[in-house]
Amino acid sequence: MFVDEIKLSVHSGAGGSGSVSFKKTSSKSSPSGGSGGYGGSVIITVNEELNDLSHIISNSSLKAENGTDGNKNFQNGKKGKDLIIEVPKGTKIKVDNEVYADLHENKSSFIVLEGSKAGRGNYDLISKRVPNPQFCEHGEKRNKIEITLTYSIYSDLVIVGLPNAGKSTLITKLTNSKAQIADYEFTTTSPNLGILNNSDLKLKI
Repeated sequence: MFVDEIKLSVHSGAGGSGSVSFKKTSSKSSPSGGSGGYGGSVIITVNEELNDLSHIISNSSLKAENGTDGNKNFQNGKKGKDLIIEVPKGTKIKVDNEVYADLHENKSSFIVLEGSKAGRGNYDLISKRVPNPQFCEHGEKRNKIEITLTYSIYSDLVIVGLPNAGKSTLITKLTNSKAQIADYEFTTTSPNLGILNNSDLKLKI
């Protein structure tokens, strides 16, 4: 089924927290707690092979990965993996009916939510005022936003004709489309898209 609009709840990854630890030397101990890793971001990017939004489940809740916590011996946490949502060219990203981005170029992308900030470990909190901190920072929690993705069909060429005139047959002959074909009117109930490929040209029909 052709899908041109979906709603999603997306969450950035939480930031990892810093660590409090001390490295002992012969004369003293000094701060050695690592900082946390940033949370993953939510990124929407164009995949020119997609023809609609049917690969995404509407009203689902999608989350980027959390950053990991820092550890002793100056070990910093790892950044969380980004949540990457692929959409077809011609997709708009809306928040509260306001268009945040219009993705109409191949491989274009938009960061919906930056990963949440990580907390610093006590090594990164050393200062002249506090040379031996015995505390750390906690990472920020996930951020959440409700978005609507709307797709407007993009094509280089449009085939127009009367019902049962052979439009679907033509597009299957010219492209990789698997349009349904029958000898009665209104066989096609949703848009059919295909790619015409040759050595000089690539067209979406």
